[in-house]
Amino acid sequence: MALNKYARIAIGLAVFGLAYAGTHSGVQKLFGGGNKVNITSVAIGDCLTDIGTASTIQDATKVDCSKTHDAEVYAMKQIKSSAGEVPTDVDGQANDFCQSKYESFVGVSYEVSKLEIITTFPLAESWKSGDRGITCLVGQPNYGTTQGSLKNSKK
Repeated sequence: MALNKYARIAIGLAVFGLAYAGTHSGVQKLFGGGNKVNITSVAIGDCLTDIGTASTIQDATKVDCSKTHDAEVYAMKQIKSSAGEVPTDVDGQANDFCQSKYESFVGVSYEVSKLEIITTFPLAESWKSGDRGITCLVGQPNYGTTQGSLKNSKK
């Protein structure tokens, strides 16, 4: 059976797409994927997917904020401590810090916002290996997804 010129173009594009997608960066570009990162190596303004709904976050996928994502990093700090164990109030420190930085990023206070804060902080195991980071993320309630940056969104 002979193929018309449009069928040949479609097959050619499909073959190119499969060959291109065979590379890691090709898959990311064709299908909107991102780079897998450890939560300790993110930066303010990074948008993340695959953060899960568990009580701990270790890894996530960094994507362009114009793509659908779970949360955006809006503040970070290092806990200044040389103690051998995680401070007992580390979760309180993280919550206080993240709430104090929220309005300057989102554009409205947390109390009137429709968005949620997700905080990450060191647990005993990561503390022993030197992790002292608090990371603040903002996202939709109930682990919903969003598209576009939440910076100055006033949501």
